[in-house]
Amino acid sequence: MVPPANRRSEADTRIELINPALRRRGWLQEQGMIKREVCAGTIEIIAGKPRRRAQGRVDYTLRILAGGAGQPLALALVEAKHEGLPPGHGMQQSRGYSRAKRLNVPFVYATNGHLFVEFDRFTGRISQPRPMAEFPTPEELRERYEAGMGFALTDAAAQPLLQPYPGGEDGRRYYQDAAIRAILEKIAHCANTNDAIRALLTMATGVGKTFIAVYPNAVHIGLTATPRRLRLGKPRDAIEPAVAAEIDEAEQITADNRRYFGEPVYEYDMAQAMEDGYLAVCQIDKGRVNLDQTGLTIAEVMARNPRDALTGQRVSEAQVRERYAAPSFEDLVMLPDRVTAMCADLFDYLLATGGPEQKTVIFCARDSHADAVVAAIGNRYVQWCKELGRKPVEDYAFKCTAASQGSKLLADFRGANSRYFIAATVDLLSTGVDVPRLRNVVFFRYVRSPISFYQMVGRGTRIDEASGKLMFHVYDYTDATDLFGAEFFTDPREPGDGDGDGGADPEPVIVVDGFDVSVDGKNRYVLGQEDGRDQPILLTVYKQRLATQLLAQAPTLADFRARWAEPQERRALIDKLVRGGHPPATLRAVEQMADYDLYDVLGDLGFHIRPRTRQNRVQAFLIKNEDWLDGLPPQTAAAVRAIVAQFEHSGTEGLESTHVFASPAFVAAGGFAALEAGGDPAALVREAKERMFSA
Repeated sequence: MVPPANRRSEADTRIELINPALRRRGWLQEQGMIKREVCAGTIEIIAGKPRRRAQGRVDYTLRILAGGAGQPLALALVEAKHEGLPPGHGMQQSRGYSRAKRLNVPFVYATNGHLFVEFDRFTGRISQPRPMAEFPTPEELRERYEAGMGFALTDAAAQPLLQPYPGGEDGRRYYQDAAIRAILEKIAHCANTNDAIRALLTMATGVGKTFIAVYPNAVHIGLTATPRRLRLGKPRDAIEPAVAAEIDEAEQITADNRRYFGEPVYEYDMAQAMEDGYLAVCQIDKGRVNLDQTGLTIAEVMARNPRDALTGQRVSEAQVRERYAAPSFEDLVMLPDRVTAMCADLFDYLLATGGPEQKTVIFCARDSHADAVVAAIGNRYVQWCKELGRKPVEDYAFKCTAASQGSKLLADFRGANSRYFIAATVDLLSTGVDVPRLRNVVFFRYVRSPISFYQMVGRGTRIDEASGKLMFHVYDYTDATDLFGAEFFTDPREPGDGDGDGGADPEPVIVVDGFDVSVDGKNRYVLGQEDGRDQPILLTVYKQRLATQLLAQAPTLADFRARWAEPQERRALIDKLVRGGHPPATLRAVEQMADYDLYDVLGDLGFHIRPRTRQNRVQAFLIKNEDWLDGLPPQTAAAVRAIVAQFEHSGTEGLESTHVFASPAFVAAGGFAALEAGGDPAALVREAKERMFSA
């Protein structure tokens, strides 16, 4: 047993124990058999400018060479544990399966450098610990892979798996590679079983499906963000012939793609893409209108002079429903007081999150509802401008619906920076429209379809680093976000759907006002995953879970500071938190702590230290360590001050970047010679970091 004082860190365990052991078993990094898959990394705001962390989550995959100089084929994922942990620490079946599925590999290994355990996706079993001297060789894993997949890599149908990427591997992302391999594996398997060569991929909107679509040479590939089933309500053999005739192949492909293609061979959802840094972080704010919680009775409606929305004439009691439930609001019954209250509440949100001039789309119940919303929020904006003595911008809010030929305004909404901020729509902006600067998606309408809901939310997920858009808000007044994680269904078309004018006259739309409308207090959520499904997670719960994970990795403040000061240990710590489904940068984004280093965000969360902005932390360091700096040679103290000043601009990583040594202040202080005058430069920098974190 290794004494605690002599135990290697996770990073040292990988370098000194794991890598040599893998090499002895035939896994040669120089031949591309060990691949570091690095995701984009969370985007952070440093000194008011967006930038990605120097390194995102790192996965180490093992790949075999089966085609000479061809494309290495990933078969396994290796997770390192530090020497003091059991090799199987944290390796449950569900965790092993999710890791294998995300990378599309059949085997996952966890090791502390001495022993390893294996998760086998084919069998779903976890092995007992075994010594690293018995780690599977490339030949052994290939044999097991071929047996499990049902084809040999020498088969003609499997050769596309071994074809190199035309432009090399630098241009692809890990999930794109995993998806392409999943498609090509399905093709090779179907060729051996004589099944129809079809494959379905589920990829979140905005993650680069086109790259995948142009690569595989398959007969039929389905690429969708919303894989769905047709909801028939009865067995297919019991469906009326007229309806069955309507369910042709084209409809199966779009409306029943799970049945046509089979279950997705690979899935990359919105929450995972946000975790990886490829989509903007989503904060959800939910509020409820008092009327929506109770509905309206006929007595309440008749007491308030209900009018026909088109003629303004009073409607009779016979024309009014017994009760209007919330989904009817602004559709069958228009409530001007409700619109005014909701728009006022939303406007206050915008003021609190950067100002009213943010690109925002509001989903409304119908065209007339969009008109009312444009008027109400436009009036609130004009009032705000008057209070501040500002001139209102033209076309602040506008209707963008099919009935109003709103498509002609899409280019202005997408490209204009000083007008066309608030778009009120019904469904024109729900699909096929890319507005990277969109910061807010608002639900004023009730949404029943999970498919439509995901398409609507997808409008806000794209990152726009040029404008600093790294996260977006979903303002939910109708519980639309309860559809996160719901299964996708479509209903079959009935014969004659869309033909003729229909039968009975449409139900009249009435207008009722005179209500006292209020919006209840709102809760904040972030989008995460629970049991493999997208779910809004209360921010308080998210913070509790993140704190629990942090304390499991660094039980004391001293442990936390020690790990944070070591670059490899800090990255390993952040990686653990990200793998646990709770990226700390998400917390910083939703808590609006862009001016704080992650050290202070996590220190406040886990150890209740008072968080300091990067600027304040530098100032505190200079005050608290004045005697230490005065005790150094003057040129050394100047060089240390120059290094420490980089923390204000770039945080912890700014202290470790080689660019710091090219800064004018450091050069003016005398450069490395100035540091050497005070002792070992590396030791001085490390001590400065430790003092910075304890300031």
